[in-house]
Amino acid sequence: MMIAPLQDRHVQMLQEAWQAFDGSKGIRQMEELSAKVSQNRVFRLTFEDQSTLIAKCSSYGEYEQFIDDHIRIRQWSEALAGSQFQGFLADTLVKENQIFSHFGNPEWVIFYEEKPIASSLPKILTMKQVGFFAREIGKFHQQSLPLSQKMAPLQKSAMTDIRDLYVSLDLKATPYPLLDSERKYLMEQCETFLKEMDRLGYHHRTRIPLLIDWNIGNFSIKGEEEQFQFESRWDYDWFRMEPAMFDFYFCSRIVSHEGDRADFSYWPHGFFEPRFKHFLTHYQLENPLFGEDIFFLKEVYRFFILNYVIKDGPKFFRPQYFQRLKQESIHLYLPEIDSFDFYHLYQDLKRVLK
Repeated sequence: MMIAPLQDRHVQMLQEAWQAFDGSKGIRQMEELSAKVSQNRVFRLTFEDQSTLIAKCSSYGEYEQFIDDHIRIRQWSEALAGSQFQGFLADTLVKENQIFSHFGNPEWVIFYEEKPIASSLPKILTMKQVGFFAREIGKFHQQSLPLSQKMAPLQKSAMTDIRDLYVSLDLKATPYPLLDSERKYLMEQCETFLKEMDRLGYHHRTRIPLLIDWNIGNFSIKGEEEQFQFESRWDYDWFRMEPAMFDFYFCSRIVSHEGDRADFSYWPHGFFEPRFKHFLTHYQLENPLFGEDIFFLKEVYRFFILNYVIKDGPKFFRPQYFQRLKQESIHLYLPEIDSFDFYHLYQDLKRVLK
């Protein structure tokens, strides 16, 4: 007998999606796994034969782009075969040689294989764990580098996303009200980002597949806690093709002295902790960095706030989170980042960065 809140519209949607995919075995139980921060809903489906699948109900972004992203993620997973990261990425289910999805209005459903969770890192890492985490990220980026030439480029980029935001601000077309002063400030922030990205040579940088959103709860490790390797990774909400540094803001959050917290905020302070310097020195042992890359971090952070909070926040975050993050972004986060001295960070690190 299926255990699920029958009044929840997702129950019917998941049943319909499973019937469209297979339907040869019945669903015995639905268990919600959602973090309840985003508007996405995630479920574990347990079937009559005790096998399981993960199902995601999403309305974030454009449906066609969502499927396009998952096609590339599957190519990415296949390209990692034979490397340390073979089987690392949770695969989406395929039907008739195509990524399976079930489109409803306004949401759609996609199925993933359930990846084993060997063990997880603690909420606050030791310095030794910071070093191993950095090297695993560096190896993962290095192994993903060949896909920059093999994978078809995405239509969207950091630049196109922020240009789109600028236009919506200029036309007063945001899905939420803004004061004129707030709108003007955000447009100035978009202009700064676009100018700085040009100056830093964004168009000439290698773009690789990235997952952006790294947190303790969406990947697992194997081996000893003080000397580990990545085991499995899931949750592809913010998949992109961008320079490797776009992963670094969320890496800085994982390695910070505060660690992974349920009561989250998006301050940039983690970039300037000794722990992040330790992360960078170990990362570059696997995937070389250059001193100038440090200056890119400021714009990586600006992009995250402008794109994922200001532009996409109403579609991604649950309303109570979005309203808080929007106000904090305009009045705290963006003003704060402009006061930080990334040149000092560059000076500290240029002796060890190749």
